[in-house]
Amino acid sequence: MFTTIKKITKWTFIVAGGLSMFSVGLALTTDYDETSVSSYAPTSSPRPKLRPAHIEMQSDINNAVEQAVKEVTYSAEDYIAQFHTKCQNSITNRAKFPSEVDHNWFEGNDQRIFDLFDDEGNTRILIRRAGKMMNGLGMMVPFTASCKYNFQPKDKTWSTVEILIN
Repeated sequence: MFTTIKKITKWTFIVAGGLSMFSVGLALTTDYDETSVSSYAPTSSPRPKLRPAHIEMQSDINNAVEQAVKEVTYSAEDYIAQFHTKCQNSITNRAKFPSEVDHNWFEGNDQRIFDLFDDEGNTRILIRRAGKMMNGLGMMVPFTASCKYNFQPKDKTWSTVEILIN
């Protein structure tokens, strides 16, 4: 008798779960538009339309957002990963055996950003990298390198100041 009740209860939960999933899926795939009416509202009162003042205010908000997006200035922090990659590639290209350069992932790596105190907000980026590279005798020797770049955030341009490998 208990196994029959267990089976009935199990099938009841399976059917109820299936019906609830079907109703959720139906609700998620239903396309509502401007003229659709909420099921809780009376059918005689459709959703109110936007008045011209609301439309004008919405367009003013959209224009303000577009202007703010245009005026965004980028900082050196937004591009720091690209400068690390540029430095790593420069070090590898300057090595005697470029295929035998092993950069450290964490140890000896550093970055600093300095303000150049000019009217444009230009910055200088110093990146230090460490690792091992092969010398002319075939031995892996440790190295430390520093790369200096100037970054102009308004133009999003950069220039190499110096690259030193010790």
